[in-house]
Amino acid sequence: MNRLAVLGVWMALVVTLAAPLTVSAQQPAAPKKEAPGVVELPNPLVDKQTRANLTIQQIIGRAINVALGVVGSVALVMFFYGGYLWLISGGSADKIKKGKETLVWATIGLAVIFGSGVLVKTVISVLETK
Repeated sequence: MNRLAVLGVWMALVVTLAAPLTVSAQQPAAPKKEAPGVVELPNPLVDKQTRANLTIQQIIGRAINVALGVVGSVALVMFFYGGYLWLISGGSADKIKKGKETLVWATIGLAVIFGSGVLVKTVISVLETK
């Protein structure tokens, strides 16, 4: 029964990750007519709307936002891991406790991530206005 539960979790994960690959909502854009062998890369240090160079505060802000996104993804994985531990505990009190603790710490981590995101956005907006 335990192997069946693990197999079911893996199958659900595969179906969840593969489902977006089978759906196509729109036609792909027609490729630009360019000279063969020419590759054009956008400059990541230029604002797309104003075409002006980014300030150091904006670059740091973007880097922090990317880092917060990665850490948020890790928190999501920890939620899955805690739920998985609880799911396969088989009634064992120690395993249930470990799963619950993982979920609690993932929740606390997510709260810290959201709080730091709000703090960073506030600090960046104050620095950009001066």
